[in-house]
Amino acid sequence: MYKAKLFCKLHLVLLFDKMFFCICYLAQMPNSSGQYLPVFSPVLINCPHDIVEMAELGTSEIAIQWTPPIAINQYGSVAIQHASHRPGDTFLVGSTTIVSYLFGDDVPECHFSISIREGKQQ
Repeated sequence: MYKAKLFCKLHLVLLFDKMFFCICYLAQMPNSSGQYLPVFSPVLINCPHDIVEMAELGTSEIAIQWTPPIAINQYGSVAIQHASHRPGDTFLVGSTTIVSYLFGDDVPECHFSISIREGKQQ
């Protein structure tokens, strides 16, 4: 007979405005250390869409802001292992840069592009 438990955990996350969500997962019977093992993959939340910004004429670089992605597993937030760029970094006018976030095992990666175009009047 297969035995399992259903767990739900409330996570509070602030993205732009207030937001909360529950993550539920089915867990198998406990392993030898008494831990229930999840049977679902971690969830990636808020991977930004591609960003295109217009820089003022004559500007060589501009700082770009975005909300970093969040990864959640059955234990809570998963730490970012590597981020190629951070919110507030500067990007050269005329460039397109791929930004990536890596969280570790079993968490989907987050990739998006930032393109800076010249042409905005002062």
